[in-house]
Amino acid sequence: MERIYVRPLIVSLLLFLFACGVIRTSPFGSKALVLIPTSQEIILGRRAAKEVEKREKLCKDPVINEYVGWVGRRISAVCDRHDITYHYKVIESAELNAFSLPGGWVYIYTGLLKNLKDEAELAFVLGHETAHIVARHAIRRLQLIYGINFVLSLTFGGRELSPAEKKLINTLLNIAVAGYSRSEEFEADAMGAYYAGK
Repeated sequence: MERIYVRPLIVSLLLFLFACGVIRTSPFGSKALVLIPTSQEIILGRRAAKEVEKREKLCKDPVINEYVGWVGRRISAVCDRHDITYHYKVIESAELNAFSLPGGWVYIYTGLLKNLKDEAELAFVLGHETAHIVARHAIRRLQLIYGINFVLSLTFGGRELSPAEKKLINTLLNIAVAGYSRSEEFEADAMGAYYAGK
């Protein structure tokens, strides 16, 4: 008798989880199970951004910052995710790189900026990084690495981070800076080109 009632309960619970957590992650219809809510994603991203800005020197040139911000705002206006605020920032470094953090933070290095030929190339780079946020690539990886309960249990607030929380933030930074899987990079390339075109 118990089996008859337990099976529909499990099926109902699974359907509920998939209904709440399956999101469209790209303009091309890709979907993924994401159970970490946007509010938690923003907290994680904000904390990681603070760590980045402690470690790196941000560009102080208002012309460069405004230009990158202007192109970034145009990308975020046409992207497929509008439940967060996007922040486009420039890091003073010769590195030829850019990266994004969950919750809306995008960083580009001055070394890469100097090697871009025009606004279209900048739009593609910022579109690519914005696509990682839209598709929630870092959040999906954190779910797999740490488990949903652990990530959701973190609140951070204004207090000092525990060793476990510091490890999570460092993992997030490593994911963002080191890069994603080949399929995630291809997805971000396609989405970045689509956003830049729009």
